[in-house]
Amino acid sequence: MESRTPVSEWRRSIPAAITHMTNPTSTLRVRFAPSPTGYLHVGGARTALFNWLLARKLGGVFVLRIEDTDRERSSEAMIEGVIAGLRWLGLDWDEGPYLQSAFLARHQAVAEELVARGLAYRAFETPQELEALRLSAQERKASFLYKGGKWRDALPDDTQAQLQAGIPHVIRLATPRSGIFEWHDDVFGPLTQDWTEVDDYVLLRSDGSPTYMLSVVVDDIDMGITQVVRGADHIANTPKQVLLYQALGAAPPRFAHLPLILGTDRSRLSKRHGATSVLAYRDEGFLPWAFCNFLALIGWSPNDNQEVFATPGELIERFSLEGVSRTNGVFDADKARWVNSQHLAHHVEEKELLERLQPHLAALDIQPASSPEDAAYQTSVQLLKPRARTLVELAQMLRPYLSDSFEIDQAAVRKNVLTSGAGDFLPDLIQVIEQLDFTDLVAMETRLREFSEAHALSTGKVFNCIRTALTGQKVSPGIFETLQAIGQLRTRQRLQQALELCQTVQPAP
Repeated sequence: MESRTPVSEWRRSIPAAITHMTNPTSTLRVRFAPSPTGYLHVGGARTALFNWLLARKLGGVFVLRIEDTDRERSSEAMIEGVIAGLRWLGLDWDEGPYLQSAFLARHQAVAEELVARGLAYRAFETPQELEALRLSAQERKASFLYKGGKWRDALPDDTQAQLQAGIPHVIRLATPRSGIFEWHDDVFGPLTQDWTEVDDYVLLRSDGSPTYMLSVVVDDIDMGITQVVRGADHIANTPKQVLLYQALGAAPPRFAHLPLILGTDRSRLSKRHGATSVLAYRDEGFLPWAFCNFLALIGWSPNDNQEVFATPGELIERFSLEGVSRTNGVFDADKARWVNSQHLAHHVEEKELLERLQPHLAALDIQPASSPEDAAYQTSVQLLKPRARTLVELAQMLRPYLSDSFEIDQAAVRKNVLTSGAGDFLPDLIQVIEQLDFTDLVAMETRLREFSEAHALSTGKVFNCIRTALTGQKVSPGIFETLQAIGQLRTRQRLQQALELCQTVQPAP
């Protein structure tokens, strides 16, 4: 289950290093390892979801690790933003959250071990020397690739002299000078990499901090990760990381790379396409599981093209990596709202819906009841939820039903109240309303149709007048259900207000 321990407590409770697992485990172990950017990005949320689904499907372990080694971008508040997004989605973890920064000494020790074994080396180039190499490559119209330099094959005495002089240096992995690396990706299939195109990448920076490439492999080994599921932008990292697994004598995990998420214009998803933070969709009124359902459809589908999964269990049962596409997915906000509308209308439990609505109603200064069990509240929600795409929309629709302050469509008022002759029949209609049994929809319909016939009025004219007087709009759910939801007292009051409006306002010609 997820931990709710404050980040400061995690820092004190995490061990200095996790036991190194030399024997592969037979249990599936996956991880979600985000960098703390202050919020959970929708792309990261989908990665977390797919890892979670896989673990729950196969009886595995879902590990949460926060990769907080970037000191400038990592803070407790930023970490909490990521955690809050996962909690809202309901993606509970089995281990963690681990903070990668807690394992700094372990990462440094591994880098030194690789140097001692001749698999990595110290490189003493200054920033100016590296820049000169880049400019030289640019002049040759070639991409800059650090391969060996002058320190990979340096004499031990030369390296030692630099160390004794206190010259800053980095530690680089000695990658193969030639050859082809082949591996199988569980989504993209067979892939290859020419080693001549892979640089001797940095493991440890000159300030002693480990790079992502070192930390992620060491932590995945130590945490016994058996399957890595991540975005396709990491495909190029895979050969480098497998090489490091081999250097450390560890069996690499299986890799599955997910297609990227693009905007509707097929460019990389960014804020110009709309919100990219998961919690922004919470604030817009999405249901957590509905949003998970939507995320699952970006780059994955079952073999029968089902789109709505009512419960986590239903999606877990259907999910597999075989259904993941190699084609980049599109984040379509309209599709997200459609999926959410299906859950609102058909799949969310009533108690959960009423409770989740409360903060959105409060934001509109609507206090529907002392508790979500209030009958009028429940009736109104059930009536309107099939028409709403989000909780925010539903809350706005509920205003005429739960509050006397709501938006008025003036064009509808002119057409259905002021110019319809309503002033002539409203006094009698109010008397009929006072005598109606609001618990009997059939009787209400019969009596109001009789009223229309007795006054030689079309039912459309009478019903539209009632609708606009009650809701301020030209459309609503069924008129009799609307009457019942708004209630007899408010109905009478609003019809009386409509009558007074007819008596005091001269309609425009």
